[in-house]
Amino acid sequence: MGTAPRGLTWVILTLLKLEGGKMDESVLWKWLGELGIAKDGEDGRHPQLGKVSDELHRMTEARLLVRTRKPPGVNGEVDNLLEWGDAACDGLPEKRFKPTLDKIFADHAAKLKSSVGEADAEVIELD
Repeated sequence: MGTAPRGLTWVILTLLKLEGGKMDESVLWKWLGELGIAKDGEDGRHPQLGKVSDELHRMTEARLLVRTRKPPGVNGEVDNLLEWGDAACDGLPEKRFKPTLDKIFADHAAKLKSSVGEADAEVIELD
C-alpha cells in the first residue's frame, strides 16, 4: 500500500475514532468532502487516491472496517454503518493512536488560539 492510501486509511480511522468508533457512511462522506475528497461519481477518481470507495472496500476486506447495511430511512435512503474492525484495533492500539491524535489536536488548538484569540478558541479533549 502506497503513502496516499495509507494516509486515507489513517484519516478514515481517525474520523471513526473521534465519533466513538462508528458512524454512518454518509457522514464519513460529508467529512471527506470537507477535506476535498469527493464521493466517487461526483467528479471521478481522486488523482492520488483513485476511487475512494475501492479503498473503503479494501479496508473492509482487511478487517479495518466493519460495514453493516442499515434499514432504509424514512425517505427510502439506504446507508451503511461503519465501525472499527478488529484489525484496526490490533494495528492501531489505543496507546499508540491516542498520543498521536492528542499531539495533532494540541498543535491545531495552539494555532487556532494564536489566530483567533484564546477566549474564542475551543479545545477538543480526547479521553
